[in-house]
Amino acid sequence: MKYRPRIGTDFPITKEEVIAKTHQIAELTRSMIALAYVLLGGLTLTVVAAFCIYKEDFVVLETLWAVLAAPLGLIVGYYFRGSSPDGKNDNQSSA
Repeated sequence: MKYRPRIGTDFPITKEEVIAKTHQIAELTRSMIALAYVLLGGLTLTVVAAFCIYKEDFVVLETLWAVLAAPLGLIVGYYFRGSSPDGKNDNQSSA
């Protein structure tokens, strides 16, 4: 064949580049889901707190906090982890 298509030869892609891009997209997606959860949880807590102050009954707020507290704590712990107390294990945040 005299003429051969040169598709892909102008932009060589290696396996390492594909793996790095896939990891980047996965981490971005994970970060966006966590950020959305934190923002929506905070907004919900604020609205419910205002409603509970108006009604002077805080049972709904206590129940909502019981549901949101553990996931929020895990998200904050994951994204704001630092080094261990002895300073040897440096766990950099991936965010």
